Amino acid sequence: MKKTTILLTCALACALWGNAQQARQDIARDVNLAASNYVAYRGPQKVLTPAPKGYVPYYISHYGRHGSRYLIGANSYDVPYRTLLRADSLGQLTSTGREVLEKVRLMREEASGRDGELTLLGSQQHHQIARRMYERFPEVFAGKTNIDARSTIVIRCILSMGSALQELASINPQLDIRHDASYHDMYYMNDENSK
Repeated sequence: MKKTTILLTCALACALWGNAQQARQDIARDVNLAASNYVAYRGPQKVLTPAPKGYVPYYISHYGRHGSRYLIGANSYDVPYRTLLRADSLGQLTSTGREVLEKVRLMREEASGRDGELTLLGSQQHHQIARRMYERFPEVFAGKTNIDARSTIVIRCILSMGSALQELASINPQLDIRHDASYHDMYYMNDENSK
């Protein structure tokens, strides 16, 4: 029995290892993937599976995260900027390094006073998500359909929700849209109970 368990464990480990993500190859194909969770959402890359015969969509429950945001904490912009500025003052930057310094300076200026706020791209992402939902499931959004949207109290989340709702309302002005962002709903949307 012990031998069988060990063999099965080894076989499972080999199978998992063989199917593991190939991060290095993925990043070599697209260097932007090295940014991990800071890569801007690209939207779906696969075709949807059609509904089974005889079934039609009638309801959508969407639980999403805020769109792309500015980094949180001034150091996220200040440290790279100051590091490159110091290297430049010591004559250590190449022409490409000076181009990077300029780009970092521009990003730092753009992000000033916007700690963690939604970016224009973040707003556009939610407009696009709502449009895809509408285009893929028009029967769900037909006529005077009710929409109930909730957000956490974080402004980037509220603005993300608003962007999606604006898009839906622009496509179908008959929609009955209700939305809220309140501490009342935080217990299930952003549960911080460590248990």
